[in-house]
Amino acid sequence: MTRSTAMPDAASVTPRRRRRGLGVGILIGVLVVVVGGVVLADVAARAYATDQVERQLASRLPAGSGPVAVKIGGFSFLQQYLAGSFDTVELSAPSLAIGGVTGDAEITAHGVPTEMGGTVREASGSFTIGEDAVNALLVDRGLTDQAQLVDGAVQYESSFEVFGMTVGFRVTLEPRIDGDVVTLSPTSIEGLGSAPVDISAFIDEAGLAIPICAAELLPAGVQVTGIAVTEGQLRLDVAASDLPLTAEALTTTGSCGG
Repeated sequence: MTRSTAMPDAASVTPRRRRRGLGVGILIGVLVVVVGGVVLADVAARAYATDQVERQLASRLPAGSGPVAVKIGGFSFLQQYLAGSFDTVELSAPSLAIGGVTGDAEITAHGVPTEMGGTVREASGSFTIGEDAVNALLVDRGLTDQAQLVDGAVQYESSFEVFGMTVGFRVTLEPRIDGDVVTLSPTSIEGLGSAPVDISAFIDEAGLAIPICAAELLPAGVQVTGIAVTEGQLRLDVAASDLPLTAEALTTTGSCGG
């Protein structure tokens, strides 16, 4: 007796393939929805936290400060929040009032606790002040002549009386860092006018140096790592480690006292 084997036709195979393809498509769709929901939740949580940090910082900064822009970095905000620390936080304060001076602060911090009261692992950035702010600092230190910020130096013009004549001169000073003190040290003194006088015979160059306590312009614990003078601006590069994240730490400046 001969047994015949019937081959399934195309109509009997196609539905199973379609069901398998449909199942995979549904699974992929579910994954897309889940992942998309997590991403949206992460984005929403990051935006909410950023807004809250900006509000808290604004309420804790010294009077006269402007708004603060915050950017929380890192791949997953929710994972960082649950871990209790943000990998990177960037702060931008175009009008930060501190130590009686208003300037532009740009800070990048790493290892920032998610709650106030913790400690920032490390931070670095810059604090930039304009010519008017520099002159205000110099007036407090006895210089009444208007100074100008040129490329790499501070200059001012003054005069004195000798033998019934008024002798004008220009002093050029360059900034140097010595710990917490920035000293504007004279590098040249030149007489002004058609018949310039030898200024060195009448002025003690060393006595023209102007020390400025940079610590008084920065929160306690923040160190000056560099300084640059450009046209109309003076920039202090700063850094800190293990910086307390408290209202008192953010508003208390340092000192240069022995």
